[in-house]
Amino acid sequence: MDYEAVRKRLQERGYLSSHVERFVLLPQFATGSSLPGALGSAVKAALVIGPLLGGLLAAVLAWSERPLERAIDLPLFWLYLLLPATIAVCALDLVTALVVTRLAGRRGVGWAAAVSGVVALVYVLALWWARAGDGPLVEDLLFVLVAVPVVVAIGHLAGLVSLAGIVRRTGDVPGPRPRRRGLVVGGALLAGAIAVAARALIVPAPAPRALVPFATTSAPERVVVIGIDGLDGELVEALGERGALSRLLAVLESGATYPLRRARRAEPAEVWTTIATGLPPAEHGVRGAGAERLPGVGTTLRGALPLWTVWRLVLPVRTVPASRGVRRAPALWEIASQHVGTAVVGWWATWPAPPDERGPQGARARYVVSDRVLPKLLADSPDDRDVAPRALYARLRASFPAEVARLREVFASRFVGVSPRFESWAWESFLIDAFACERLRELLDDDRVSVGFAYLPGLDILRQRIARLEEAASAPVMFDVLKVLELYASALDERLGPIIESSGQATVIVADPGRGPGLEGFVCVRGPRSRTSCIGPALSEIDLAPLVLRVMGFPASLEMPGQAPEACLEPPSRPLGTVASYGRLPLAERQSVTSESDPEILERLRSLGYLR
Repeated sequence: MDYEAVRKRLQERGYLSSHVERFVLLPQFATGSSLPGALGSAVKAALVIGPLLGGLLAAVLAWSERPLERAIDLPLFWLYLLLPATIAVCALDLVTALVVTRLAGRRGVGWAAAVSGVVALVYVLALWWARAGDGPLVEDLLFVLVAVPVVVAIGHLAGLVSLAGIVRRTGDVPGPRPRRRGLVVGGALLAGAIAVAARALIVPAPAPRALVPFATTSAPERVVVIGIDGLDGELVEALGERGALSRLLAVLESGATYPLRRARRAEPAEVWTTIATGLPPAEHGVRGAGAERLPGVGTTLRGALPLWTVWRLVLPVRTVPASRGVRRAPALWEIASQHVGTAVVGWWATWPAPPDERGPQGARARYVVSDRVLPKLLADSPDDRDVAPRALYARLRASFPAEVARLREVFASRFVGVSPRFESWAWESFLIDAFACERLRELLDDDRVSVGFAYLPGLDILRQRIARLEEAASAPVMFDVLKVLELYASALDERLGPIIESSGQATVIVADPGRGPGLEGFVCVRGPRSRTSCIGPALSEIDLAPLVLRVMGFPASLEMPGQAPEACLEPPSRPLGTVASYGRLPLAERQSVTSESDPEILERLRSLGYLR
């Protein structure tokens, strides 16, 4: 092949008009390499466009995970995505070039550019779809300004790679093609848009804010909040007729009740963290039972990129259990602990427990029995920031074997005649909920505790396991299902009784339908300021934190988009007022989010159906 003749012919046909074209094309004709011309050109084209595509992917990923924990996370995303994006572009260009070279007599370079451009456009549209719907129009326009030049550049360079293959195969240059001077303008738009996007991603990232000082009104003597996952109104009605939930029904009849509706397909960890913080998932940061991290990156990931499973194969992503290290916003018990003694048991994203307090606040009790305590006790593992105060874990560990034996006897006496296929499931759920009830009851014995929280997921876990049985709809199995659910509800009702029936306290029961489709939960408020047998308007999970704050006598936060209902509650003795913000958890408290027990915790979450 006459290099000079080919070069002259390329120039005559309108090619080699830019440094990029000369970089991609010319060296391939000057050497006698045994590699096809398309391969060398594909590698060089990928080196040109890969960093731009990696930047686009990094921007979309960062936008989906916003606000970023640190400004450096955006360039780190780009570095991690640079190599995979470059390899993907190289593979796309090479495959397209090989096909076009085979069809060199019937198809031109424009066809290769069009095919590659369409493939890139489809993926870019998938990127847009993954992040669209929760932002203003200006965000979509900015995305277009960034994405379109990248798509055009991918198509243009794919055409050059195909051209190299055609020339080496045929020794001739295809016909002239129109110049694309718009690429220069597109490149400028891309650079400016990336700069704007980077600034928009980094600047709004909220720095940790101290809690705004606030005053409280005279609240009830004690407030207890119980979250029951997997309990819906239809199940309460069906089992209540059989006497399985007599104590819970008595509380419902003597308090104010609100239907609870929430977004479908939301994961329990996401829903209950929203309930506890009053902020949407984009603000509090917990998206599921597991979180994914890249080494050195402070921002957690939730798989916002299309084909995320493929990306995970080439990125050093590590899955960690959802934790307080992922949660950015303070929960209700952390807000309340600024003024009163608190206790929380088993709630999502409570690990790692905060360090023991010293100084003046030490006079107020602050108990945390995190969501990892029970699995750690079952494994007889040492403490790793599982409780607060730290001395509590040794006491729990010492008494745990005897407690399990006692609960096993209770279970055996209550779950008589349960089908063997359901017995182990029922026992595991019973142990989870009974342990949480026992811990909260013990902590409420401390007179310094004014607000207590407990999360009970056992019923949802049991129902999800039953739902996955292929033969669950058959008549014999349905009979066993009804029996085990009735016995479980009765046992749960018995455990809850001493906690929710106590006089002189305000009780808030949040019953969420869990992962069951099309069901409706409810919220019950029973106490000195609730109206008996009153049915209020429907609430969403975003409204519950303002409701609990009102029951506690705390001001609402202007950051919380939800609102406490006025119906069925007596007005407070004096206006509660508002605060601008309840702050954010300090980054220093959220950086140490890994533990040697993470693999065991992840395996347990999978066995309980929270992870796949």
